[in-house]
Amino acid sequence: CERNLSKGDTYVEVGAHIGMIALPVIASCNPKKSILIEADPRAFKLLKNNVDSFLSTEPVNIFNLLISDKIGQDKFFLNENAARSSMFREGEECVCESTTLDELLKDEDNIVMKMDIEFAEPLAWKGMKKVLDKIKVICLEFMPTQMPFNPNLFIEEIRTDGFEIFSLEGNELTERQLFNPAGNKIDLFLKKR
Repeated sequence: CERNLSKGDTYVEVGAHIGMIALPVIASCNPKKSILIEADPRAFKLLKNNVDSFLSTEPVNIFNLLISDKIGQDKFFLNENAARSSMFREGEECVCESTTLDELLKDEDNIVMKMDIEFAEPLAWKGMKKVLDKIKVICLEFMPTQMPFNPNLFIEEIRTDGFEIFSLEGNELTERQLFNPAGNKIDLFLKKR
C-alpha cells in the first residue's frame, strides 16, 4: 500500500502488531494522519513503545481494540506468537474491547488501509460499510483455505461493494490464484472502482 500513500492521506493499519510494517511506511510517506490498531494487548504495548521511540514527531493514533462488526466486547485468543493471535485460533482466551471501522474512522477521509487480522477480515468488512467510499485502497491478507467463513462470499461482497481485486504487484488474479494460492495465503490489493 505504501506506493499509494501520499501526504494528504490517512494511513490505517488494522492488525499493526508491533509496527514492523507501519513504522517504516509512516516515516517514509509522512501521511497527514496515521491510525494503528492492534487487539493483542502484549503486541500493543510493544507497538506503543515503538511508536513513542521512533515516530515521536508524527501524528499517530494507536488503539488497543478488536476490529469487528459490532461495538462492545468480544473473545480473543492469545497465541504464543502474538502475530497469530486471533478471534478464531486456539490460545489463551481474553476479552477485548471491540469496535467497527465505521465508528473509528467516521471522521477520516482519503484512507489507505492495510488489514491483517487473522481470519477476522470478513467481520471487519461488515463493520466498515459506511466508510468504504472514503477508502482509496486496501491491502488485505487473504487465507481462503483456512478461513472460518465462506471465502467466495467474502470476495463477492468486496466486488459488490465496488472494489477491484489484484495481487499486491497490481496483477489481475485468476480464480485459482485467488482461492487456492501457493502457501495458502495471498496478499490482495483492493482498489475502488
